[in-house]
Amino acid sequence: RRTRQNSCVCSNPGSTGPRRAGCRSKTAAASSTSCSNSSSTGWTGACGRSSTLADTGTLTTLSQREFLSGLAEVIKYGFIYDANFLSWLEQNLDRLLARDASTLTYAIQRSCEIKATIVAQDERETGIRAWLNLGHTFGHAIESGMGYGVWLHGEAVATGMVLAADLSHRLGHLDQASAARVRQLIDRTGLPTSAPRLGTTADAQRYLDLMRVDKKAEGGAIRYVLLKRLGEAFVAAVPDAEVTPVIEASLNTNKAA
Repeated sequence: RRTRQNSCVCSNPGSTGPRRAGCRSKTAAASSTSCSNSSSTGWTGACGRSSTLADTGTLTTLSQREFLSGLAEVIKYGFIYDANFLSWLEQNLDRLLARDASTLTYAIQRSCEIKATIVAQDERETGIRAWLNLGHTFGHAIESGMGYGVWLHGEAVATGMVLAADLSHRLGHLDQASAARVRQLIDRTGLPTSAPRLGTTADAQRYLDLMRVDKKAEGGAIRYVLLKRLGEAFVAAVPDAEVTPVIEASLNTNKAA
């Protein structure tokens, strides 16, 4: 590996911005670091094996559709864990969409930090790690029902996050303004926000059938990642009767469009 001066960004998960410095403790090193340089062909960071390497120059090779699909997963971190990062994403979305190198670097860094922090707290996937699946229960139903590849993974997850936010609101956890922010940010990216018809079926039952296969049910109810507030998620089993109106409303929105 080549060493390039100032090519590595190293940061503690609790930071609010990039910090060019070595990780000085095992805890910080293990939690998360993100190193990126769009012009470098390789990196050696001060954190050694604990570093995460990301060549942001690779993003310039992606089609717009593939790029936006990946951006959906970045946005997710603001919804589930960091309201300040969410605000930053809203304020810097135009620069992200323009693929500004420094803006992408920070978005990648913060995403890595959040994921590493969550995984470190729940290595055996028994609790908080499930938050990483926000939008994925609905999203996997879309991918499976449409046929894999018709919708990209990030497109399906984006719509799934809008559905999850609406469900969270209807259950009394997320206020209406926050649910609207979820939809508005995803809509601004150009990602889909309304549930598509799955095959020839235009009702919610097809979604429920596919989600029941994808996720284990608890007492007959499918478990969903929901939002308590922007920046904090939780997991709960929700009866089909509560989920059906959410899917139907989204299907109707798609039909109207």
